[in-house]
Amino acid sequence: MVSVEEFPISTANDIPGFRIVETKGFIYGLTVRSRGAGGQIGAGVKSLFGGEIKQYVTMMEDSRDEALKRAIDHAKDLGANGIVALDSIQMKYLR
Repeated sequence: MVSVEEFPISTANDIPGFRIVETKGFIYGLTVRSRGAGGQIGAGVKSLFGGEIKQYVTMMEDSRDEALKRAIDHAKDLGANGIVALDSIQMKYLR
């Protein structure tokens, strides 16, 4: 993933050591994913016995990373060199 030195990102309204001189606008990063039939069956069996469903954890981590990458790309397309006040990234999965 991108480092703070490359492209500063913060959920706060500022980043220590950086100065906001212009607002470029609203940015977003979206992705939609679904498990294949094999993954659904494996996750279904796991859900019967309880515990963490690693297939979903991996899918959600990959989705989060892709959405953040797309948000950074969108910000760069607008001419931004950082993101502040990044709101929580909402994750949902399709069954």
